[in-house]
Amino acid sequence: MEQEPIPAGRAFWEDLLLPALPEFSDTYAKELDFYGDSFLDHLMFAALGRFVVQLWRSEQVARKAPTGTKGANRRNTKARVAPASERAFGALEEGLLRGSHDLREPIIVSFVENLPMDLDESEVSRFRASLPPNLMSAWGAVECWRNQPHRTDPEIPYKRIHWEPLGTTKRTSRP
Repeated sequence: MEQEPIPAGRAFWEDLLLPALPEFSDTYAKELDFYGDSFLDHLMFAALGRFVVQLWRSEQVARKAPTGTKGANRRNTKARVAPASERAFGALEEGLLRGSHDLREPIIVSFVENLPMDLDESEVSRFRASLPPNLMSAWGAVECWRNQPHRTDPEIPYKRIHWEPLGTTKRTSRP
């Protein structure tokens, strides 16, 4: 029996993302306070993207910390911070694999698409290499979409971003 897709909205955030990444709880609460009853997945995923990039950068700094006395702090920082981006990526990967179209779309359009804008050019390839397979595949779909000729020639028809989870058959849950 096939599982129900994970819905968009608070269910993803409160049942999957926040338990995996409690570090995001304060940001999540601030976003909810700011937007009130208008829960907007796209804006929350953009905020998550900025948050995850900062986590990832902290992990990079922790990995480069010198050994010795500071090394002890490095171990504590790595134990607290290093798995955070991986936990976020895991929840997002799960959302891409099991999510409804209404969940997958903002993951791709508001999380993945904005990542290069939040990263320095020198960080992009290292960050991308840290992504799990479906997030990396979604990044590739976004790059293909960005490089479409319609962006420079308005006579060429616009095409939407197309992405399907790796290793699955075509989904029909899209409206």
